[in-house]
This record gives sequence, C-alpha cells and structure tokens, in this order.
Amino acid sequence: YLDGSLVATDTEAPYAWSWDPGLQANGLHTVRALAVDSLAFSGEAQVDVDLSLPFGVRDEVALPGVPTASPVVLGSGVYWGGDGWVARVDSDALTLDQQAVSGQVLELWNDQGILYFRTTQGVYYTGADLTGLMPVWEPGAPVDARSGSAYFASGSVLRAAGVSPWSLDAGEPIVGLGVEGNLVYVVTPTRILAYANSGPGRPVTYERLNAVPADAWGGWGRLWLVTGTQLLGRGFVLNPVLDPSALDAASWSAAGVTVAADAIAAPDGNTTAEQATASVEGYALGQTVDVKEGETYTFSFWAYPGAGSEAYYAVSDGSGNPIVPETDYAAALTAGNWSRVAVTFSVPAGVGQVVLYPLKREASGSDPPLAADVDLYLWGVRLDVGDTALDPAPTVTHDLCGGYAGRSRTSAVWIHDAGGCLTRLDDAGPALFHTFATPLAAAPVTDGPVFATETAGGLVALDAAGAVLEQQTPINDAVPVGALADAVWLWLAYDDGVARRMDPLP
Repeated sequence: YLDGSLVATDTEAPYAWSWDPGLQANGLHTVRALAVDSLAFSGEAQVDVDLSLPFGVRDEVALPGVPTASPVVLGSGVYWGGDGWVARVDSDALTLDQQAVSGQVLELWNDQGILYFRTTQGVYYTGADLTGLMPVWEPGAPVDARSGSAYFASGSVLRAAGVSPWSLDAGEPIVGLGVEGNLVYVVTPTRILAYANSGPGRPVTYERLNAVPADAWGGWGRLWLVTGTQLLGRGFVLNPVLDPSALDAASWSAAGVTVAADAIAAPDGNTTAEQATASVEGYALGQTVDVKEGETYTFSFWAYPGAGSEAYYAVSDGSGNPIVPETDYAAALTAGNWSRVAVTFSVPAGVGQVVLYPLKREASGSDPPLAADVDLYLWGVRLDVGDTALDPAPTVTHDLCGGYAGRSRTSAVWIHDAGGCLTRLDDAGPALFHTFATPLAAAPVTDGPVFATETAGGLVALDAAGAVLEQQTPINDAVPVGALADAVWLWLAYDDGVARRMDPLP
C-alpha cells in the first residue's frame, strides 16, 4: 500500500514490489506491507519515506499547439492559450480539455474563479471547465492592455466593461492603464490622461511625458511606468505643465528673461531650482497648456526671493487675452524662505488653451523701455483642477539591469529584463530580487517558492529572500515557453507543444 492505496499484490516468494518514486510528488509518503497466509494469519510492516527529488519530468501532455501566453492555475487545472485555442490540463488526472477561441491568446488570468483571457481579437471569459465562453469586448484587434477585468485598451480605444459598457478614443496608442478612485488613467506615448469612470468624455486632467514608456500600470497608490531601463512610480496627481521644475527647458518660452539652471536647492530637498532674472520691462516666461472651457483651475509655483524687487505672474488665453491680469507677488515673498504662489481662475467659454506665466510684465511703450528688477528662484509650476494647489507624492525610481522584457502579477508584480534581473514590486516599493545567469523566458506566476524559467532552459526555485533552493535543466531538446505553473505539481510548456509535469520542492 502506498499512502493508503493498494498498488501491488504478490503471491509467490520472494515477495517484492518495485517503486518508482519519480511518479510521486515530493514530500512524505507511507509504504505499508501486509502479509496473509493460507490460514488467514497476517502481519504487517510500515515505513515513512520523505521524498525530495530534483526537478525532473514525471509526465507529459500534448497541448493543441505551442502556447503564446504564460499559464494560470484554477483549482487542479492548469490553463494555457495559443493560436486559436485555450486548453485545460488536469494536474492529477492528466486529462486535456480545449476550447476554440478567436485570435491568438496574449494573456490569461483568474478573477474570482473565472478564467479570463485577451487575444488579438478581443477579451473573453469562461467557466473553469471551458464551457460557456462569453465575449467581454471584441474590437477585432489586439487587446494590448488592461486594468483588472474592468478596463481594456485596443490601439487608441479605451473600453469600460460591465453592465453599462462604454468606449472612448484617446487619440494615441494606449501603452497602459491604471485606476484610482473614480478616475481611469490612460498612458500613451506622450501623455497620461485621467478620465472619469462614469462615461466617455474629455480628460479631467493630463500630464505630458518627456519619454515614451514601454509599459504602465497602477498599484499600491502609484502609477508605474517603465521607460528605457528605469521603473518609475509616481502619484496619481497629474500636472499638465511640462518640465515644471526645469524652466530652462525648450517647453518654456522666455522673452527678456534669463534662466540659470540648478541655481539653488529646491523646497523638496532633493532637486534644484532655477534662477530667473530680467532687467527690462516686456519680459515673459510662459508655457501653453490645454484646458477645458468652464473648468476651474489653480495655477501655482514655488518662489524664493533673490536680489530683485518685482515679479509678476499672469494667465492669458491662446490669443493673448488676459484671464488673470499681471499681478506683482514680490512683496508677498519672505526673505530666506520658499513661498508658494497660487491663483485660481475659470476658463472662459470657447477657450481650449491658456498660457501660464510665472513671470510676465508687458512693455509700457516707453522709449527707451523702463528698467525691471527681477531676480528670484522658481520651482514646481503646476496647474490643478479645482481651487486647491495640490502636492504630488514623491517619485520612486528603480534601475533595471537591461531592457524591459515583461511582467506578471501575483501578490506582487514581477518584472524581468534583458539583463537577467528579476525585480519584485509590492507595497514596500521595487527591489532587485535575483540576478540570473541568463534572461528569463517569462516573469514568474508563483509567489513562494518563486519558480523561474531561464531562456536557456534552466528551472530555478527561489525562497522568499531570492536565494536559490534548487536549479536544474530537465531537458535539452526543447525550449521553455512562458512561466512555470504550480498546481501541487510544477507544469511547464515547451516549444514542441508539450506540457511537462515535474515535482515542486517540498
């Protein structure tokens, strides 16, 4: 008897049974022998065996094709998706069920016991037994991004699923999505756009980007963007002002104003601020931003007085008509301290752009022009919706070891890169978890132990601290596809279209 089940009977001496432990899962097993003679007398013996085998192939199941997405586990089922199919392998019985789908599967995920997947044609869900396939959204094009199971993106189109679905066009390809409160954040190559979740409309606010992100998602109170080899976590408070603390950048238009970069420590204690000077009237330092007519905004910035005696701010529409007249704020500044200057205004009807001027004084027409006495430091220009100047959360940055290769989400977000590094992101922030000899085939879909798949075929088990527990290369005649799935047994698909069952560590 093995673990209480009869596995063999022998009626001739010598009495023996050959056990292949490779067909069993790692862990404690009980072997019991019972002997009964012709007079019905009996005796028995029992032994416990603690089995701990390295990674090794125990069984194989042929899939309908080569998977195109990492697997997901639901109960005892392991699910893969490929070109035109989704399949379920029972981890215990080794049976296969499959369902034809539209397009190539890009991602599968489990949402409260329901299997969801997105393809090159749409988003769908089905029961655990692959019956009752239902479309969530079928744009007829790849669904490139999602936030949970409620918001999806295909090309430039944002789709809200649910009882009353709606769609809107962001005007640019959507890189990633995030949700915070009643706003949906759409990340494009040039902007972050915040839309109300109540239905389609113009963005509530936005922020312009200096670099094109490769991916973006929301989590732990931040919007995370990957740009180049850097992971950046920023707050959900957006600011449409480009280069708000670099007033010497090309995004700012300066006339009669000299801007010196990195002139003094900024009020955040981490960055630097610019010095602005002007000696003749008719000076201006401004930037044009898009706004919504009828909306209320607060224009603000930080100022530190230098040797000057004057400083005027203003807001005008795109044609130069004043919305906030030139106002001298020099007297309101405190010597030796940073002060926040703020003014609230409403956008007139028919106006879609305004020019924000932290410095502006029109020429009087005098000949020669009158002298001006501007000398101060500026930092953190903002335009916020409403009547309050907001304070964004500090930005968190983390350097990857190479180009971004992808991510997965378990209780944490796992990010792998071309340099072979695996980064863990959770409520404590991003941290390097482990550096592998070769890049990973996919980000892990397990938490503990963390089972990782190297592109060269190596399988690695890591503990919670990122230390290697076990490392093996079970086969050399096929290449791993996607991540390792943990359904008591470990499952891994290869590029020969075969899913292989292996032992996990105990």
